[in-house]
Amino acid sequence: MDIESQVQGNDKTVHLTADVVVVGSGAGGGVVAAELAKAGLKVIVIEKSKHRRFEDYSNNEMDSLFNNMEGNGLLQSDDAAISILAGSAFGGGTAINWACSLRTPDKVREEWSANTIYHTLHHKRLLTLLTLSITTKRCRKRPSMRFCNMGCPYAEKQGTHVTWLKDAAECGTQFIQQCKVEKVTYEKGKVTGIVGTMFMSGVKLVIQAATVVSSCGSMNSPLLLARSGLKNQHIGRNLKLHPVSFVQGYFPDRAVNPFEGGIMTSISDIVTDREGTGYGARIEVPSMHPGVFAAIGPYRGAAAFKKMMLQYKNRVSLMALCRDYDSTARVYQDAQGYTHIDFSLGSFDSVSLEKAIVAKMKILLAAGATEVDAGLPGLEPLVFSEDEVSQGNTVNSAKAQQYYKRIHEIGVVGQKAKLGSAHQMGTCRMGHNPSAGVVSPHGETWEVKGLYVADASVFPTPSGVNPMVTVLAVAHSIAQFIKSDLGVSSKL
Repeated sequence: MDIESQVQGNDKTVHLTADVVVVGSGAGGGVVAAELAKAGLKVIVIEKSKHRRFEDYSNNEMDSLFNNMEGNGLLQSDDAAISILAGSAFGGGTAINWACSLRTPDKVREEWSANTIYHTLHHKRLLTLLTLSITTKRCRKRPSMRFCNMGCPYAEKQGTHVTWLKDAAECGTQFIQQCKVEKVTYEKGKVTGIVGTMFMSGVKLVIQAATVVSSCGSMNSPLLLARSGLKNQHIGRNLKLHPVSFVQGYFPDRAVNPFEGGIMTSISDIVTDREGTGYGARIEVPSMHPGVFAAIGPYRGAAAFKKMMLQYKNRVSLMALCRDYDSTARVYQDAQGYTHIDFSLGSFDSVSLEKAIVAKMKILLAAGATEVDAGLPGLEPLVFSEDEVSQGNTVNSAKAQQYYKRIHEIGVVGQKAKLGSAHQMGTCRMGHNPSAGVVSPHGETWEVKGLYVADASVFPTPSGVNPMVTVLAVAHSIAQFIKSDLGVSSKL
């Protein structure tokens, strides 16, 4: 929708009406928009990013980060202890993620069901779709998979901009791009619409709507609620980040080319359930392009860094995704409107990452690596000669055991460890009452009727796996509750 063309005279304000305004076009917003549009409702989707044609996606890492990520890919906690990648694209994170589609773990579902989330038939049905086990072997342009985390130029990855939003458009949904929603408006505790600003022209946008759904992600949904005057104590808090650590393995006789092949290939749950808590770390093998490889690699001076980069094609990076147990974090805006993130790594989570580092090293050594690097300060890489590797059992050798011991002694400590995050959750958490969460189990805010949240920010606790499929399922359930509240049902 071209908003600027609707400006009349000197009044730089455009007024529109809708049944529902959905803020955000990612895994949550796409599902909600499609479901409500299919029910015959007039839906407007607002996205702050720009819609891009598939052929316009760039294989250049810097271009991709600048155009598709919050803060141009440079978002960090205030103390720089953790770097954060959060999607900011048309289609949200589904357009530029690694597309790792994992079912919500049973222990997580049990935890949520006992406290907050109703597992509806719709929720279960969507999770069950994973049994189809669709693989990348069916992609027509497989050589291009290596760049799909920068946006798939052939629409093979099936993000919401290819699927759910297409369904929404076919049912009459209108889309507004490059617009920041400043606030949600309401009177006497009931939603009346939104006020936004067009980035390029400064035109003010006012939309009247009885229902507003915030699906702008865990970094932005709480900020929108706070700007709108909501006061719930949990807004912006309970931020869960799935802190990630990396270990590198060097294979001198193998050109691994870590950017080739599938963008996410293998996972291991060997340390995912520590002490029966359901918390730990999940090991994953992502594709690794040079820019990210350089950013996550340890820096031990110019010469060592140059050597690492020259060995890029022979190095494999394994990551461990920690399900936050006792880490604490929150997101908020200062008086100037800048986003801030407080983060503190908990002791339990520190040990989870420590155990995962050792497990990753063992995996790489078992695969034949002659050098493994834990990426911890004060700890040089563990190096074996080719003769030692040929003799076998480097995994349990005395040299390796001593190295594992050093990892335990050093530990994974806040700013000293290079941590990352590609998953943000929990900042508008669900709860059975206002003292327990920002929204009800139906996704509606406790403070304003008709204002819903449908994205990863409603997770009561972290998913423990890549959250995309969980967001799709939760948003699908919330959409059914919205339809029920509005007294409509799907017509298609």
